[in-house]
Amino acid sequence: MLFDALILPDGESGVGTLDGHAHPLQFLRLQYWHCKPILAFGALQALLADAQIPMTLADGSPDEGLILANAADADEAVAACFSSMAAHRHYGRDNQRSVA
Repeated sequence: MLFDALILPDGESGVGTLDGHAHPLQFLRLQYWHCKPILAFGALQALLADAQIPMTLADGSPDEGLILANAADADEAVAACFSSMAAHRHYGRDNQRSVA
């Protein structure tokens, strides 16, 4: 992947625009499969479910590369995302799990 991380900003209009379109959801899945950090704010967190991205690792532990936040916690979330980017990839993700 050419991207080091993916940040999904908040906004209901973004969900309406991106949801149901194959290309944005496929891009989100590819970021996940390539073990890249993903930061999702507010309403755009719904795209993770639409893309069938697991919220935890296969063993049930938290995925340190998947950061969910609201706008009020933006500073902490962005700092966590940058910290997550330092790992480059999050190999704890079970790449054998089926994500449609």
